[in-house]
Amino acid sequence: MTQVWRSKLPAYVCPVKPIKHYDMSRERRTYENGYLPKIAYHVYKGNIDSMLHFVQQQEAKYGTITEENKVWMRSYIANLENGQA
Repeated sequence: MTQVWRSKLPAYVCPVKPIKHYDMSRERRTYENGYLPKIAYHVYKGNIDSMLHFVQQQEAKYGTITEENKVWMRSYIANLENGQA
């Protein structure tokens, strides 16, 4: 009953805000470390093909991998080895 009542009101009078639905597949999200965690994980597991795939993805979206990125990945791999990641 209330739903019918609300639908007859103009949008600016309606007391309930409409719910926005986001299509995450269209939204290009960027992450602080990009694909570096995935690269480090696959290096740790020895999955060379997957590692190369994510290196290509990283370079296409974020540019070449810097020395700072390499240091971060080494630290992440060390955390994986110690069971802390």
